[in-house]
Amino acid sequence: MKKSKVIECEKHASEVAIDVLLEWFSEEAVRLVHSSPDQESDLQQEDTEDIDDDGEGVDVDADHHIQDLTDKLNNIKVENEAKFHIDQLLIEETEVFANKFSAYMRGKEAYEDSTQIIDKEDDDGREPCLPLLDRHAQVQHRIIVVLDQLSRFGTPIYQLLGLPARLVEAELRTIIRSLKLTAENVSLKPLEWRIISIFISYMLSEKSEELSRAIKSKTYVKNIKILLQEFGLDPQILEKTKNNICDRNRFKNK
Repeated sequence: MKKSKVIECEKHASEVAIDVLLEWFSEEAVRLVHSSPDQESDLQQEDTEDIDDDGEGVDVDADHHIQDLTDKLNNIKVENEAKFHIDQLLIEETEVFANKFSAYMRGKEAYEDSTQIIDKEDDDGREPCLPLLDRHAQVQHRIIVVLDQLSRFGTPIYQLLGLPARLVEAELRTIIRSLKLTAENVSLKPLEWRIISIFISYMLSEKSEELSRAIKSKTYVKNIKILLQEFGLDPQILEKTKNNICDRNRFKNK
């Protein structure tokens, strides 16, 4: 039986994971990984709050409710014989927001109404696409995706390796805003998230003494060999990947 060309060309999950980490880790993220706790103390923020480019506090956990809110807005039904006044403009704005968010989740640059792209015509006759969620909202959404997916798929792995999940997540939060996240590089398969969780916890041990001690424990040394074998990975891949991604020299020619 002939194999599909798509299957033949498909990358191994570990290759995808390494490519994604190379995209994620900016020069600033690498600098933070190499920094000591004392050097980064002034840059650390509360677990549930990040600071945006304008210096405004933003509650990361609040974005968890965006999808629920959108679903509720989509399910609003207006009775034809309602006795109260219906603000048609509000209804239209609600529908626009829901369409924007739905389109954004699908990676589109314009939102759809049924099968047609809606454009907003300006005074000079041009018809630019109506903008989707603002840049900050997109960044926040991607951060939430990464934190949620690594928590979901990584926590069982951290437990197997004897790593404190809360410590890994806390260290991840110190660099999360410096990662270069896009709609494409946060759309991963479960196996790819699991492998990333192994790599990233190992890399974060570079900046955390407690994690560094944990990866030298008998539990970690024993179980990481088994885990890597299960994923078909070379035992040396962790150190090689960390050295490659955290090499500051790779940014010199950019």
